[in-house]
Amino acid sequence: MSTPADALVDRLFTAALGTFDLAGVYLGDRLGWYRSLSEDGPATPEELAERTRTDARYAREWLEQQAVGASSRSMASIRERLRLYRLRA
Repeated sequence: MSTPADALVDRLFTAALGTFDLAGVYLGDRLGWYRSLSEDGPATPEELAERTRTDARYAREWLEQQAVGASSRSMASIRERLRLYRLRA
């Protein structure tokens, strides 16, 4: 049985996750990562960073967040062996 406190914690946790998703979308847009994946095709973090003149570590972190985040079902996928990321249609 869920208490009012449990419901509040769940609501706040869900809101926090949404905030991280929004931050990821903002960064992907501002840094050109979505555009590059859309126009230039799949990329490793290193390739994406080179294409967009950003740091590979940050590109890797963003790509992995996109691949496992709530928005990943429609935005990104990953081929495990190569760690090659692409936008989903």
